[in-house]
Amino acid sequence: ERSLGMADVNWRGHDIRSAVMPYRSWMTQRLTDHVDSLADTSDVDALFAETGLSSLLQDRPARRVERTDNREVWGDAAP
Repeated sequence: ERSLGMADVNWRGHDIRSAVMPYRSWMTQRLTDHVDSLADTSDVDALFAETGLSSLLQDRPARRVERTDNREVWGDAAP
């Protein structure tokens, strides 16, 4: 089973029901971790604002995704 359940999301103006997949969350977490490590995020912030993706950098899950035995699993609550 690759999904943790289902979530209702709005995608390009359409309400859809999609599987929650830890791998997708882990990949997004990798992106936000990298952006967090930058000394200056102004260019990244501007690009994400221009493309309508600012919330991707701002909205964070309550728990981190970790990898155990080549599988993504929910970790402890985020700090």
